[in-house]
Amino acid sequence: MTDAEDAGTDEGENSELTWALGTQYFMDHLPYASADEMPAYAILLDMVGGVGATFRREYFSQRFAPEINAKVWNAAREAGLSARFKGGQGPGVVDDHVFVNRGGIPAIDIIECENAQTGSFPPYWHTMADDMSIIDRSTLRDVGTVVLHIIYNETAPHPPRCRDHKLMIMDINKRQDEIIEEFSDFDDWMDRYSLLIDLGNQLEPMEEKLKTPDRLIEGCQSRVWLDATIDDSGHIHFKADSDAMIVKGIIALLTQVLQGATPDEILDTPLYFIDKIGLSQHLSPTRSNGLLSMVKQIKMYALAFKAKQQAESGI
Repeated sequence: MTDAEDAGTDEGENSELTWALGTQYFMDHLPYASADEMPAYAILLDMVGGVGATFRREYFSQRFAPEINAKVWNAAREAGLSARFKGGQGPGVVDDHVFVNRGGIPAIDIIECENAQTGSFPPYWHTMADDMSIIDRSTLRDVGTVVLHIIYNETAPHPPRCRDHKLMIMDINKRQDEIIEEFSDFDDWMDRYSLLIDLGNQLEPMEEKLKTPDRLIEGCQSRVWLDATIDDSGHIHFKADSDAMIVKGIIALLTQVLQGATPDEILDTPLYFIDKIGLSQHLSPTRSNGLLSMVKQIKMYALAFKAKQQAESGI
C-alpha cells in the first residue's frame, strides 16, 4: 500500500515531470498579479517529524537556493541545533521545491533522506505505517524553532526580482562562502576528497549526445566535458561530466558557483573559494593544471557569449 502522493517514476528521459504534479500546475498558473507579489523564497518541509530525524543541505536546494539554505542552517546553529541540522551536502531529491525553483522562486527542501536505519528515506515512507504514531515532538519542535526564527527575523524587504549585476556577484560570493563553510566541516583531506566525489555523483547527468570532442576541456588529464548555453535573458547554464571521480567533483563545484550567471558576472567575479578550501594545494600537479583549464574554459564561454551579445546589439 502507498499513500496518495503523485505516483511518479524514476525511469525515462523526462521522469522528473511525473512528480509533484500539483506544484507544477501551480507554478504554471501563478495567482500573482505582478512580480512584486511573488514570494521572496519558499521552504518545503517534508518528513520533518520522525524520531531521530536529521537534515543536511539537499542537493537541488544548495544548487538553486544556497542563500536560503544558509538562512536555515545559520538559524539552527544560533539555536544550538547543529546536531539536528548537520553540516555538509545531502543527496538530491526531486520534490516540489525543484519546480518552484524552475518557476523563478528560490526554494529549499528540508527533508529526512539519510535515515539511520535505511540510509535513505525512513522505513515508513509511502506506506500505511506513516501515521501519527511515528511523529516525534522534539523533532517537530526543533524544526519549528528554526523556521519560526527565520520568519520572525525576516525584516529585510524582498530582494528585487531584476538581475542587478552587483547583486548577482554577491549571490555568487554567497555560494562560494557556502562551499568554504561546507569544506571547513572536514579537517582531513581524505574526507574532503570524499566530499568532492559525493558532489560529482550528485551532478546533474549530462546527455551522451553532448559528450563530443569539441566539448572536451583541453589540458585535463582525465576527460572533462563542458557544455554552455545562454538563455534569452542572458544567463549562462552549464552541463558537465568527467570520467574521473574527483575531477567530476571539481567541475561540479565550479558549475555550482557560476550556474545561471551572466557573461559579465562570470568574468568579473574572482573564484576565491578555490584557494580558501586549499583545493589547488592538495591536488596533484596534473589535476591542478586541469582545474586551471576548467576555469579558463568557463571564462572562454563567457567571453564568447559576451562577444555575441555585443555583436547582436551593435556595440
